[in-house]
This record gives sequence, C-alpha cells and structure tokens, in this order.
Amino acid sequence: MRGAALLLALGIAGGALLDGRAPAAPLSAGGYVALQADLHVHTFFGDGTLSPLHLLLEARRRGLDAVAVTNHNQVALARFTRALSRLVGGPTVIVGEEVTAPGWHLIGVGLRETVDWKRPLVDAVAAVHAQGGAAILAHPTRRYWPAATDDVLVALDGTEVRHADTSPSSARGRALVALYERGRALHPGLAAIGSSDDHGLGGLGRSRTVVFARGSSEEAIVEAVRAGRTVAVGRGGAYGDPALVALVPARAPSAAPAVTTGAVGLLGWAGVAGLLLLARPRDGA
Repeated sequence: MRGAALLLALGIAGGALLDGRAPAAPLSAGGYVALQADLHVHTFFGDGTLSPLHLLLEARRRGLDAVAVTNHNQVALARFTRALSRLVGGPTVIVGEEVTAPGWHLIGVGLRETVDWKRPLVDAVAAVHAQGGAAILAHPTRRYWPAATDDVLVALDGTEVRHADTSPSSARGRALVALYERGRALHPGLAAIGSSDDHGLGGLGRSRTVVFARGSSEEAIVEAVRAGRTVAVGRGGAYGDPALVALVPARAPSAAPAVTTGAVGLLGWAGVAGLLLLARPRDGA
C-alpha cells in the first residue's frame, strides 16, 4: 500500500506546496465572523470536473472559508468531500444538494440525506427544513418563476441574486434581483445569496456569499443563512440588506494562477486515487 500512500501524500502536500500560501483567517464584522462562502458548487463523481481534493485546494486558493457541495439530486459526494476536508484541514464543507426538477432548482444546505425532487417545491423546502437545513432558490430566472409562488417565497431561506454566469445588467441578472425583491417584500429576512454554480470550469468563488456567522462550523453557517445574515457578492458589487452590505470586508475574490491549475488538478486526482486504493479491502481481510 506504499504506492497508495504516496499518491495521497502527493495530492495533499503537493497541492499545498503549489498553493504556497497559508489560508487567511476569517475577518470579523458587526460581532460576527464574516465568512466568504460559495454555497452552490459541483464536484466529480457528480456533475463537476473537479475531484473533491482539487475542489478543496481551489477553494483555499480563491480565499473561500466555506463551500457547499451541491450535486444534482445526491449528497454522497458532499459527505465524502466534508470528511476529506476535515482530514486535510481544508475549508468548511457544507453537505448540500441541488434538488433538480423540470420547473425549479432548489439548493438545500446542511443536509443529512437526499431530498426527493418528485414533489412540489414547497414540500421540498419543508423537507430541507426537516433536516435542519437552509433552502435557497437556485438561479431563479424567468423560466423558474411559475414555481416561485408566494407560499414558496415565504418558506424559503434565500434566493440567488448574484450568479457567476449572469451579469446583473442582463435580463437574467435583473430577473434574479426582481425575484429576490418580490420575496423580500413577503419575507423580510430572506437571505441574498451569491453563488458560482461552478462545475469545474474556473468559476469557483467568482460570485460568493459573505455569511455573518457565530462561528465557522457547518451548523453556524446554516443558522446564519436561515437568519438572513448574508450579502451576495459578485459582478455588480455587493447586494443585500444595506446594514450588512456596509459591513462587507474589502477582500476581493481572488483568481487562481492559471499556470498551476492543471498541475493542481493532477495532484488532486492523485490524492483521490490514493484514498481509493487505501480503502480497498486487502485479500483475506
């Protein structure tokens, strides 16, 4: 098993050497810890191309304190990535799911198990809450508006108002803001969420959420989202409750050095291979 251990060491130590920077300490603001979070991220073996270890390295490189792994209609890879991050000392990983139905997409964060998509949206929100999680409407452009009824908006914890692939000045961007404003009129504590929806194409953290939490744990972040203590940050600047926007730290999203991206990816996959080989039962076991 020495070869497997070497692969794992390459994935962890090699990636850290390439990064060359210690993770920045979270900033404090307004009596809370102001955490930089991307609450809508995909990873392999799900819907993304980044391995779990590669995702953790990229999250640190881009100054993220927390990420929610939200593959479509499954949570297995999110649980694995959380365990891996705890092992290697990575960012806080929140177990999530993009509950994906034909007429709506819902981000559930802070989950223990999968939420069935074959149910009305308001029932899916309730299922997220039954697990102690937070329910966030994903990229609610006009095609998804019919599902966003008043009872859904009142039940939600947040909606995405900044998205990495959407300019705030575009029709899609204006639709996100309009849906959020409609929801906030019904539910003043609705959280403004910025997400990358990254599938491994370089957008990780390009839009993000500043979460004003009582700590950096998964539970503290979910509690802050449910309480509406968030600001969406991305193209077009910060958005949300003006009192919270005024507290947003000036730390800007950082881009990954392009020259290292491929190498970090290879090292990340080396680490995954090492973990899989180490987990294989030996003959006679």
